[in-house]
Amino acid sequence: MAFTKATKQVAYARIGGFGPMGSGKTTLMALLALYLSKTYHGGAPVAFLDTEKGSDFVEPYFAAEGVELLVDKTRAFVDLRDAHAQALRSGACVLVADSLTHFWQELLRTVKGEGRHFNIKMIGEAKERWAEFTENYDRAPIHYLVAGRLGYDWENVDIEDEDGKITSELIKGGSKMKAEGDFSYEPDLVLELSSADDPDAADYKKLKKGNRIKKLASSQIHIANVKKCRVRALNGQMFSWPDKGSYKPGDYAKVGDCFKPYFDFLNIGGEHLAFDASRNSQQLMADAGKRDFFQQQRRREIACEEIKGSLSCVWSAATGKDAAVKTEVINALFGTLLDGRREDESRHSGRRREGLRSHEEPGHLADAAGPRSPAAAGEAGAIRDSRGAGKPPWRSRRDCSRSLNCQPAVAVLTTSFRREEWGPPGACAWRHGWRHAKYQTESA
Repeated sequence: MAFTKATKQVAYARIGGFGPMGSGKTTLMALLALYLSKTYHGGAPVAFLDTEKGSDFVEPYFAAEGVELLVDKTRAFVDLRDAHAQALRSGACVLVADSLTHFWQELLRTVKGEGRHFNIKMIGEAKERWAEFTENYDRAPIHYLVAGRLGYDWENVDIEDEDGKITSELIKGGSKMKAEGDFSYEPDLVLELSSADDPDAADYKKLKKGNRIKKLASSQIHIANVKKCRVRALNGQMFSWPDKGSYKPGDYAKVGDCFKPYFDFLNIGGEHLAFDASRNSQQLMADAGKRDFFQQQRRREIACEEIKGSLSCVWSAATGKDAAVKTEVINALFGTLLDGRREDESRHSGRRREGLRSHEEPGHLADAAGPRSPAAAGEAGAIRDSRGAGKPPWRSRRDCSRSLNCQPAVAVLTTSFRREEWGPPGACAWRHGWRHAKYQTESA
């Protein structure tokens, strides 16, 4: 890492607009795209990623200005993620994505799959995938304009009533673009759009015949409130434009000139560098993986998942006697519970290592589990003798035939659930011994 003298390295516009229906999101993005193309790029093509057929209604604007409009109608997130590359190959100077809300919703449905509810892991997966798009959005050498639907932040607020009772209520907070929660931080210029009746459009005229009064219907004005702009001259400004019956060549300039301070600040035609994507912190995790603490933590997580899965092969029920047996087995092997509810972790670290060794080496399982009957001990000794000196009393995973006749590799509790009645270790490898143990128990 090295600091260098600062230079202007932002050459392409990043604009986001959101608002309710009829506020003019699609029209504004189209007019700004025309402004950038005609003013800075000699009328180069504009790419439009369309999710709600808005491009069909603004195509006459581009035809009137002689600017080619390239359209791709899709709601697939993967198309949004890679749209900048396709637009650049097509020779476009501006990329418009409308509406970003649909792409986010499609990604959520894809991550959820056939499940009925989201969980934390699913949301994390969706945000991780969305981050691939935001990286492209920041770094792509193309003007990138996005529109989305109106959304709100929601907060839980504690409210005290007259009796002093405190209740938690969900309160609607500030407005934002309805997409991934943090995306509004990415654009340099964020506009909240709205519409209102134009008070100057209403008029009264007298008709010649009968002196009757006729009221002309009022038209709308479209309002853009600058919620965020990295150029201070625009931050907090508000602009409005009246509705028009038809588009006339040059109308884009009246809208684009409102944001000229932002466009003039850009180093259009120069170098564009949002951040250096070639540098990351992977070495940090590689160094952490070499430390005993992180290695032990990672091994513990993997072992807990494997053990829980193995136990479920034999005792599948989550309640009742099956749950009691699984708890007894875990306590016998580890002297603790897998969910970490013991208060002193250090006191049981040795027992956990011994239990983990029993998990990996089934020959030690019976010793870790507790006392055995003389008959069981004699059978275990016979197995060790049959394998020869210095050889473990179990077969490798490769030697196991996985047949129903294969002896279980683990000590199985009998129906009385008493620890002293654990059976001797068998011949299969531990990792799939529970499956055979289940068949052994059922056949017995």
